Amino acid sequence: VRNYVRKKFYEMCAISTWPTDEGRCVAQTASNHFHKHYRAFHIVNRPIEAFEKDDELFLDVLNLERQGLLKVEFALIKKVEKDGADGYKYVLLGRDGDNDIFKDRQMLAEHFKKIDASADKTYFPGDRKEDVLKWEWCNKMQPRLEAIARSHEIRTRRQNLRNEADKIRDFYICSAMRFGFDTLNLFMVEDPILDFLSRMYCRTEDKTATEVYVVPDDWNTVRK
Repeated sequence: VRNYVRKKFYEMCAISTWPTDEGRCVAQTASNHFHKHYRAFHIVNRPIEAFEKDDELFLDVLNLERQGLLKVEFALIKKVEKDGADGYKYVLLGRDGDNDIFKDRQMLAEHFKKIDASADKTYFPGDRKEDVLKWEWCNKMQPRLEAIARSHEIRTRRQNLRNEADKIRDFYICSAMRFGFDTLNLFMVEDPILDFLSRMYCRTEDKTATEVYVVPDDWNTVRK
């Protein structure tokens, strides 16, 4: 089990970075003067395996994080192929594909609808702890899913472009794009490590000749 989890974690683990409040000016200066370490400030879900041994980019990330100039986030992503192009989705840790993902997508959709229904297009929850937790989760997930959506949009647009000026123009157009919940929900995916462990340790029943599903009962809830 440990070997499987370790192997899958390494396969799916990705790094994202963004500047801290103290690092914004440094990142801006690095951008204006075309400093090489600028790229370390805006990494979006770069797979661990994409970093080579003694990779200068990774060393820049570590150095800037040590100085408190950027934040580093590790996440799991699942690679997918669509229309012949490589893409990926954001793994929701500890969430299964039977009920959890459906509930999470529904929660994000309700969050967007509440924002659209407000006069000033903002939404803040009441005092109920459950509402506050949902609001915090949606606000955390939205920029992460938007980053993936932009990445896919850029990749799709640039495939048929030959002119570098057009590529740069489309890149900046995509950087300001906003996406609805129907698009963002497509980039959520269940936790494959949890799925593997659930099928190993929980009570299951045959779904098809080659698939099983975890029976939704109290015992399996405890096991999870």
